[in-house]
Amino acid sequence: MTDDFSHSTRPSGVESPIEELSVSRACVARLVDSNIIGVLVTHGDTIAEANDAFLRMVGYTRDELAEGRVRWRELIPPEHADADARALEDMQQLGGCPPFDTEFIRKDGTRCAVLMGGAILSRSPLQSVWFVLDLTERRAFEERARRALRMESLVHLAGGIAHDFNDLLTAILGSAELLLENESLGAEAREDVEQIRKAAKRAAQLTYQLLAFSRRQVLQPRVLDLNAVLHDLRTILRHLLGEHVEVVTDFDPDVPPVLADLAQLEQIVVDVALEARDRMPAGGRLTLATQNARVDSAFAADHPGLRPGRYAVLVVRNSELALGGPTLDSVYGVVRHSGGYFAVQQEPGIEAGFTLYLAAVEQPAREGPPAEPPSDDAPGGGTILLVDDEEQVLSLGRRVLERVGFTVLTAPDAQEAIQLTNRHPGTINLLIVDMVLPGSSGRELAAQLAIHRPAIKVIYISGTVDDAIGRHRVLAPGTEFLQKPFSLDHLVRKVRQVLDAPAVRT
Repeated sequence: MTDDFSHSTRPSGVESPIEELSVSRACVARLVDSNIIGVLVTHGDTIAEANDAFLRMVGYTRDELAEGRVRWRELIPPEHADADARALEDMQQLGGCPPFDTEFIRKDGTRCAVLMGGAILSRSPLQSVWFVLDLTERRAFEERARRALRMESLVHLAGGIAHDFNDLLTAILGSAELLLENESLGAEAREDVEQIRKAAKRAAQLTYQLLAFSRRQVLQPRVLDLNAVLHDLRTILRHLLGEHVEVVTDFDPDVPPVLADLAQLEQIVVDVALEARDRMPAGGRLTLATQNARVDSAFAADHPGLRPGRYAVLVVRNSELALGGPTLDSVYGVVRHSGGYFAVQQEPGIEAGFTLYLAAVEQPAREGPPAEPPSDDAPGGGTILLVDDEEQVLSLGRRVLERVGFTVLTAPDAQEAIQLTNRHPGTINLLIVDMVLPGSSGRELAAQLAIHRPAIKVIYISGTVDDAIGRHRVLAPGTEFLQKPFSLDHLVRKVRQVLDAPAVRT
């Protein structure tokens, strides 16, 4: 700021107000030149002087100010003219006006939100000083905050819809699976039921996307043997793909262990396999392979997102393989949470391939050959308490678990579950409970039951996640969780896995 600011034009004999303040001109210049607030002096309706902060606010230069091209009335939007007039009246009557919100029209036509107030320097002629604070960034921040709140509301809505919808999908998928096991079902009716099952599975992919949007899907990362995971999936894949699709495996015995979510990894393989099956109705071959890879700096540089190091590699090959939509969404999830990379090769005339790199970990997976999954007709044993506020989930769960030999107790809420447990004279081996219950939570119920039945094991089920699991969506070690919607076969296998596992001492 130049010294011209303190030499504004005034009648002879009128002492400068700044001189009356008895402070040095150098100090005043430093204050006026502040980059935080704009300062301007008006003579009537003319802007006689202004500091750099104000000029930056409105987009004019000092030369334009000197030429008289910065006009007060042109800065004030028409809709703010009344407020501006009231401020001038306060200035004349009271000697100043309190701060008020308004806007300026910049030189380029955009708007600048400001907070301004002023005081009279002299009444004859009228000279005023105004102090202006630029609120543009603050207003933008407030708008972003409002949008964030609206988005957070949408996030909660999406998670709530996914939770309720996944309850319904669990019932739809379970009922369809039970119908398909009925050998007396005719071919045409069987095809209709199969279409219902397929539609429900597609709907499940949509709810998964809602959960991803709401950041409420559950992750259970653990150290996995990739070969063992694929070995266990072979039987399931053969049933899913049918006899006309040959499943071939090529496992590298030196493939390193990885840290990943088992259900997420299995879902990718199943989704890729089903897409391949749908593209070869006349039959074909699906190859699942694993490789031990060490990525160097040169290879990583050619593959953005891949870092040097050791990896376990999953390769799926099929002449008709094509990926897209929900399947790729699932792959991105594994890559994001497991520290990996994936690529899809789909060139005409060349066997297509899907390659997933998963970062190796030092901690070994459980040693020994993978166990064959139990057959569906293996007998169950023990008593299960199933607690869910969705009646159809209770009904289906009871039918399926009783069919394989379990005694099943059911309750729609925590209070009835506790009463039922108190009345039951025998052992309850397993609690299967929804994470979200009316007036309570699955974790609270499990803690209450464990007081008198410390040996009871627990499987949590839910269509979404609440704070009982954790804000980071990663389960504590040893926590067993089953994401809705789940297949009936998945439910039975999960129950057997938990009951067969040794008890964990806490």
